[in-house]
Amino acid sequence: MALQVISFHVCLFNFCYFSHVSLPSQVKEMMSALYGFRHEWISLRSLKDYSSDLLDRAQHHLEENRQLARTISTVSVALLFAAAYVAAYMKSKQKKKQDFLCKICFELRWDFESFVINGCNHVFCFSCISSYVTSKLEEKITIIKCPELSCEELIERESCRFILAPEVFDRWDLAICESLIRETQKFYCPFRDCSALLVNDELEVIRESECPVCRRLFCAQCKVPWHSGIACTDFQKLKQYEIGKEDLMVMELAKQRKWQRCPECRFYVERSEGCLFIKCRCGYCFCYNCASPMKDHYCQNCKH
Repeated sequence: MALQVISFHVCLFNFCYFSHVSLPSQVKEMMSALYGFRHEWISLRSLKDYSSDLLDRAQHHLEENRQLARTISTVSVALLFAAAYVAAYMKSKQKKKQDFLCKICFELRWDFESFVINGCNHVFCFSCISSYVTSKLEEKITIIKCPELSCEELIERESCRFILAPEVFDRWDLAICESLIRETQKFYCPFRDCSALLVNDELEVIRESECPVCRRLFCAQCKVPWHSGIACTDFQKLKQYEIGKEDLMVMELAKQRKWQRCPECRFYVERSEGCLFIKCRCGYCFCYNCASPMKDHYCQNCKH
């Protein structure tokens, strides 16, 4: 016997709606095109069977969800234990690695910062060894010993390649090459912004020379920029404050005009007329010709 009080429209996809519900025509056409609804009358016994089947499926899904929740909970606990183990392991490894004390800066360092010197096995940190080697090179020392007191072991240059700045390592190479040249053959360009190393292979006395690097002239004998018009013997008698560019120009002019210099105050004087007796403004009296001291005038020629 079919139910006549309540009726259902059941679709193929287990969707249902009441028969008295009206939908817009456009929606009905869309639903018919997409889902293909069909109408059936359901008996009371069939309805019980459907209800029992739905209840079994719901309980089955509920049990699956519970099992899944238990599985997720188990995995989460396992992950927490694994994370805690990894953290504890890393912490213990860090403690083991932080037992290195640098004997220069006296600070605890990691193992990967240690620099071990071959032969004596003394250990220092990279930063301190780099500063130590750099300071020795600035002192023109190419054979560098272990920083440990009373240790005679040498630091190998190649072992420092990866802890020194490239320019410092290159400077070490250059210093070693320079140490192989005899001191009598070495000469540096006197210009501070150049300072190129020059070598005199022929060991000859050279005066006017040109730096092959900066292309500027210098006096190889006086080891200064070229002093044009002034003999090396005169230049070397000058004091430090007298060797500026302007002073050298005055000296060259004085040589051309044959000015004489007061032996006492070092000021230039010029004789316009009269005898050779000169009294400087500082009170010192001397011969204008030979600069020897004089006490009295004489109108004869200089005896020197």
